Amino acid sequence: MIEAVKASNLIREIVLAAYRSGSLIRWYDYVGNSKYSNPSGGISDFLVPVNAVEVTKIKRRKKSALEYVALTRVNRQSLVFMSPKNDVSPGVLFTADSDLSFHQKIPWHDQMIITSPHHGSEDNRNAYTRFNKVAQGNLRVVWVRSDRRLSGRPGKSYLAVGGDKYCTICRRSRLPKQNVQLAFCKFNIAWQPINTRKCQC
Repeated sequence: MIEAVKASNLIREIVLAAYRSGSLIRWYDYVGNSKYSNPSGGISDFLVPVNAVEVTKIKRRKKSALEYVALTRVNRQSLVFMSPKNDVSPGVLFTADSDLSFHQKIPWHDQMIITSPHHGSEDNRNAYTRFNKVAQGNLRVVWVRSDRRLSGRPGKSYLAVGGDKYCTICRRSRLPKQNVQLAFCKFNIAWQPINTRKCQC
């Protein structure tokens, strides 16, 4: 109960800060458990949901105080978004903490960037299994992993998955944390790092 209240207070503070700054706030419902729900909403050709639908109307119902703050902490229900590919560059898949075990299709394609789920944790190994089933060694992708310096991450599934990898900080690295900057080069048909080290985990 205490954790739920803390989480709801944090969300309230974020929403209020966004509202006061004049930001457009969008709400989404996770639909990954349903085989028959298609994702919808977002901003076409910019950022669209992969496993969620945008909520445009909310029915007011009487609920207990506990129901109002009963927010899920299940990582596998993280919302996944896609910045679609265009004429300039391939797309980017933002996985958050998802293990990609939802039913909706993922628009995999060559040279896409994928953020490694949950900092490359082995708990999210299903994400790499799903990618490998589709890619079968034929897709060239780039994995980007953010983290802090920990000996337990990334997991062996992240280390084994194919593709170029970049970390904000690598496991046991003594080098400072870095910003990962990549630019797509149409001449080489590949992402080029800009003052960015490759993963050495």
